[in-house]
Amino acid sequence: MSRFAVPTLLWYGDRKLFLSFPEKWNVSFYAMNGAAAKPLGRKAMKDAFSNPIGSKKIADLARNRREAVIIFDDMSRPTKVSQILPYVVEELNEGGISNDHVRFVSALGAHGVMDLQDFTKKLGRKAVAEFSVFNHHPFGNLTDIGMTSRGTPVRINGEVMACDLKIGIGSVLPHSQSGFGGGSKIIVPGVAAADTICANHELPAKWGIVEENITRLDMDEAARMAHMDVKVDAVLNEDAQVAGIYVGDVVAEFREAVKLARKTYATSIPKGFDIVVANTYFKPNEAPLTIRFIRHVLKDKGTAVIIVNEPKGPVTHYLEGKFGKHLGGQLYDGPKELDRIGRAIIYSPQMMKDPWYELFDPDQQLCLRSWRDVIEELRNIHGDRASVAIVPDATVQIPSEFVS
Repeated sequence: MSRFAVPTLLWYGDRKLFLSFPEKWNVSFYAMNGAAAKPLGRKAMKDAFSNPIGSKKIADLARNRREAVIIFDDMSRPTKVSQILPYVVEELNEGGISNDHVRFVSALGAHGVMDLQDFTKKLGRKAVAEFSVFNHHPFGNLTDIGMTSRGTPVRINGEVMACDLKIGIGSVLPHSQSGFGGGSKIIVPGVAAADTICANHELPAKWGIVEENITRLDMDEAARMAHMDVKVDAVLNEDAQVAGIYVGDVVAEFREAVKLARKTYATSIPKGFDIVVANTYFKPNEAPLTIRFIRHVLKDKGTAVIIVNEPKGPVTHYLEGKFGKHLGGQLYDGPKELDRIGRAIIYSPQMMKDPWYELFDPDQQLCLRSWRDVIEELRNIHGDRASVAIVPDATVQIPSEFVS
């Protein structure tokens, strides 16, 4: 048997999951191009904050403000905010804003709430003990600030709007709707009302495209309306370490970050595999994000194996999730179609008969807890010879032709 390792359990100590395959199978491993990028040291991090893109330094902005809010992405994103946070707090304190006048709001969008353990993993124990930390509420306590030119009603978290200095922390990752996550996405959908999110999500969208992406442009406009002051965005290597950091204007810094992100997450991979093994590492609670990548490289009616290892299960999504046998949120459109996929195998230790954020119809997928059982099923389908592509993180990797 040939043996390969994929990363798993990002928020639970980080481990390697070892996968074995029959010797006669042609198995290839396709990491993203920037997988081995070196993490930034303190000097590089400090330089980014000292030389913001398109805005003043946070310390300079803080001198004229009284109340600061730091908006941070939730557990569905791999950003280790605790590694970035000290630089932000240092700038705020230098500018005269004490910790008593700084609060945090999680950019949940329409996701389920975070608890103390989640806050601690994201922000660090010290920050949770010293600062007020709040969940976003997409159904209440919202401030109406108008409408975008595309007709999106913009209602934003009231606590965020009550602060006169707004800073966001997140990461730039390929995204099926906004082209790339990061930038203004921290405002919409991050701390927006459910109806704002719905209106924005129904606009035309493109995977890996920013400049001509209507959904993204609508987000940018909404962030301007909310007077977002500074955004901090990270580009990550395969271990979720900060390989690039961008600070400044919510649109300008993001556009610069995307240049590196395109190179980092791009994956050079051919098409036509019998089997695609798609791991979920950065976003294991949003496994449906793997489907676009799988369909692009899998041969017609080939087999998709999706590895889902998230102890807390799939993210609760109040708009796109399932909340009954035939009921779902406002944007719920039913199970994903198999389309070109002939067979879908979900390999997960955390098995749910009917997930609330589903991959495929339960009758169209086979859920297995043992890798040995996965291989046995694959042998039954493909016999003694098969071509296999292993994608270590299909939630964020993107074929190179989409970002070239």
